[in-house]
Amino acid sequence: MCSLLVHNTDEEDVPYEHLHKYRGSDGFSKLTVGQVLINHYLLSIKKGICLQPFYKNEFLCAFNGEVYNKTCTESNYSETEFILDAFLEHKFDFIKHVDGEFLIFIYDVKGNKLHFFSDTFGIKPLFYYVNNHKFIFSSIRKTVDCISKGSTKKLPPNSHLELDLYTNSVVLRHLDHGFNFIQKISSYELWYEAFLNSIEKRFSNCKWDIVVPLSSGHDSGAIVSALNQLNIKHHTMTF
Repeated sequence: MCSLLVHNTDEEDVPYEHLHKYRGSDGFSKLTVGQVLINHYLLSIKKGICLQPFYKNEFLCAFNGEVYNKTCTESNYSETEFILDAFLEHKFDFIKHVDGEFLIFIYDVKGNKLHFFSDTFGIKPLFYYVNNHKFIFSSIRKTVDCISKGSTKKLPPNSHLELDLYTNSVVLRHLDHGFNFIQKISSYELWYEAFLNSIEKRFSNCKWDIVVPLSSGHDSGAIVSALNQLNIKHHTMTF
């Protein structure tokens, strides 16, 4: 759970900025490009640390979340660089090539546009306010509320927000991930395979110990069962 803050307000006008550090204690980056101030607080779950934003070919990229593509999980290829390379190759269709849960920020420095992309379910939040060439985007709502005075918005799931810094215009687009919703499966075998794969790609490269709180429901029990079958070391606790 990292934290992202992108704005063009005066430093003293950004309240609750200190709250961001509690969402990411493994690294902090602060960058100013023209009128855009970018703060990123990193919480590293996987092995290796890559401070953000990442810069390449007149584009800056930072994100909050995790990427599960094997290119990232089985090598030292950083998630941020993978995302930016996918964007440079596929443009706005890059989202179809990223497997994960995320809030992605890409700054087109030459085009002077800010882009924000949410995942399918909007797991990683982004709150924002844009008015009269003043803007603020934040992982924490409180940071925006004190400036927006009740006009804070939240980026919907499965969305792409583009802010043109020249015109101060905002465009919100629905993303097409290319899912097939036609149901033709009559057994649990493919679900079971997908569930094991989901657990493996999330927990096979963690640098911290895994602790699973056990309840009386089926969810936690299924997760522990999958971890056992995959031989992934973990601890359980109950209360």
